[in-house]
Amino acid sequence: MARKKDSRKRWRRRWRTARFAVVRHVVVPVLMPFVKLWMRSWRVRIETRGRFAEMADPSRLSCCAVLHENMVVAMGALLHNPCGGPELHVATLVSPSRDGQLQADLVRSLRQVPIEGSSSRGGAVGLIQLRRALRGGRVAAIAVDGPRGPRGVPKHGVLGLAIGTRARLYHLVCGARPAFRLPTWDRSLLPLPFARVTYRLEHFRTYDDEADPATEAIALQQAMIRTLEDLGEPLDGIPGTDKAGSS
Repeated sequence: MARKKDSRKRWRRRWRTARFAVVRHVVVPVLMPFVKLWMRSWRVRIETRGRFAEMADPSRLSCCAVLHENMVVAMGALLHNPCGGPELHVATLVSPSRDGQLQADLVRSLRQVPIEGSSSRGGAVGLIQLRRALRGGRVAAIAVDGPRGPRGVPKHGVLGLAIGTRARLYHLVCGARPAFRLPTWDRSLLPLPFARVTYRLEHFRTYDDEADPATEAIALQQAMIRTLEDLGEPLDGIPGTDKAGSS
């Protein structure tokens, strides 16, 4: 009986692996042009275009904090030339999970660099590689509340990176109408085709001296929550807010 159970588990693992391989290497390449077409259909408003150009300036290291719920929408900004001039070069920390591998494929298709790592798996190695990319002239982008939340609560990874490298830290928040949200822990935002999508990039801090990541994480969360409120995005599910049940 035990052997049968073990055999079934092995076949299930093999089936899941084979199914994911088909999705990643067959389905995703076929769908990727349609994903880009969907992103290009958005009616984009970039409120702080000057900030994007400032962040892309290679004369000073720059990090960008993004909410996990905004990751797909944030990558769509790269198709809309947010700098208004030179191309924005980004290195993005992605989860080593299967979902993260699909995200990495999207990042590569946008001619950017994915780096595997997260707060739960391979985080130290990922941050080391991200530091190298940062010093190589790329903007280091991290989903600050990933990969598993809580929603809207920044972890210390991007703050430690910015403080340790004396970098400028920005935060990017996105809004969209009409759009729907996935029933996931982060309530991922997915604009409908031809939706109005707003990008707001704000300068949070320039680190020239040591700072406390825990204190900075609280301040960063408050800044991102204020931007979400200003864009009219829901805060339900974000600890520390009194907006439970809002939409």
